[in-house]
Amino acid sequence: MPQKVLITGGSGAVGSAVVARMLERPGEFEPVVFDLTRATNALAGGEPWPAGSNVMSIIGDISSFEDVRTAMTGCDAVIHLANGGSEWEDNLKYNLVGTYNIFENAAQLGVTRVATASRAGVTGQPNDGPGSPYPDDFTKTVDLPYKPTGHYTISKVFHEAMGYSYAHEHGMGVVACRIGNFNRTRDEPTHPHELGWHDCGEVFCQAIAHPLPPVVHPGGRTTHGEKEVFYHAVFAVSDSTWPMYDLEHGKRVIGYHPTQKSIVPAEKWQGSKL
Repeated sequence: MPQKVLITGGSGAVGSAVVARMLERPGEFEPVVFDLTRATNALAGGEPWPAGSNVMSIIGDISSFEDVRTAMTGCDAVIHLANGGSEWEDNLKYNLVGTYNIFENAAQLGVTRVATASRAGVTGQPNDGPGSPYPDDFTKTVDLPYKPTGHYTISKVFHEAMGYSYAHEHGMGVVACRIGNFNRTRDEPTHPHELGWHDCGEVFCQAIAHPLPPVVHPGGRTTHGEKEVFYHAVFAVSDSTWPMYDLEHGKRVIGYHPTQKSIVPAEKWQGSKL
């Protein structure tokens, strides 16, 4: 039986990449797009999905608890991509209230797997000059402390915190995918902060399909409050010759092996003294 997967914001660029990848893995997924408008393929300029592709469309608003509940009923997993912009009111409505609606409904309905869209910038801006708290030749790992700037990035820290809390309290498996820069018109990544469109679809498919190991806490413990917790953050970026992000963690916990790769000359990033 394929997983029935609710994809919030599924008509956007990232959502379209996810649906496209699901359709390339027949028999595994049954995508249900939940958005403010009818589901279309943003990667193809807003064209409808091909006839017979079995992409269900539900129109609704993630800031409405009941809209989310109606859309999520009967689903096995959720990929939460919908979000607001940089203004505080939009962040409050969509990124905070909407994210609560996703996780609380998932808990009440017995959904066992949630992947949520975080941001690679939660640990600081890309290692690409003086705007970064890290030197260019430093490889970021998922256990670094948060260094968010701006309301939007702060809301992604909230996504991750909600994910850990619901994984702990309700036993669901949660993956926070820290997306780098994604552009639907860019075929291949040119920078380590970028996510290619094929890798974009793959990382989210793996986030809901791959068996999750429990979190390993300091000292080697795999329990928190006597519970095993199945929560992980992974960097959702493509591979690169410039090792800005640790991709080994994502390979280990969700089996995400990016196939797209940016080729950046070593002299651009080695030996930086920011």
